[in-house]
Amino acid sequence: MPFDKKDDLLKRIYEQNESVSKINLEELEIEHKTVLEKMIDSQEDYNKLYGYYFSLVVELYSRYVLEDVKNGNKSNFNRSAEYRYSLQKKFEEE
Repeated sequence: MPFDKKDDLLKRIYEQNESVSKINLEELEIEHKTVLEKMIDSQEDYNKLYGYYFSLVVELYSRYVLEDVKNGNKSNFNRSAEYRYSLQKKFEEE
């Protein structure tokens, strides 16, 4: 992949992740369902929305599965951000 296209892709992924991380949990669940329905209804929408959908899934996973406040670990929001940025960093290194 040419560098300029990779840089554009990384910028878009970063912007998507930033916007998704700011959505509250209830709206995140609604957005996840809405995007999934659009992807199922149309192949064109599927191709356009796949990256955004992935960001939503990672955020939901992070907030539900990685939450472990009872044991004194970081809040679920901070852990989701760390996880999301680690995935982004891994992608950038490839």
